[in-house]
Amino acid sequence: MFLRNLLFIFLFLLSLSSAAKTLQFLAQKSNVLLVAADDAEIQKKCKINSEQISRLSQKLKAAVDEKISQLTEADFLILDRRKNSCQKDCTCSVFSLAFESQNKKNEIILEKATHETAADRLKCATQIKNICKLLK
Repeated sequence: MFLRNLLFIFLFLLSLSSAAKTLQFLAQKSNVLLVAADDAEIQKKCKINSEQISRLSQKLKAAVDEKISQLTEADFLILDRRKNSCQKDCTCSVFSLAFESQNKKNEIILEKATHETAADRLKCATQIKNICKLLK
């Protein structure tokens, strides 16, 4: 019985983590689109143009909004725990948007999102192994 309950708790926590991770993935994709919009080399390498980037950005915005509307209190706890690492993958701005849209405050994430530069976004994007796949 104890083992079964422990397994249930583990699966529950895993599902919460995957929800936040999905928002993290969307945030990383948002960052890559921002970088690609300003970088002709990436556009050429990935065979994508500004019109396609614009369409993808609109779809992504809708996906981010939908995901944010589905976040639970537990998801926000997970996002809060990522406040010290969101700069490493340039997800702070989307995490900040999630807090703001739910009338929650997270000053640390907001501060980091506010100070993110184009150079920071480029650095994060270059860490992604297959940037072109993420753009599609």
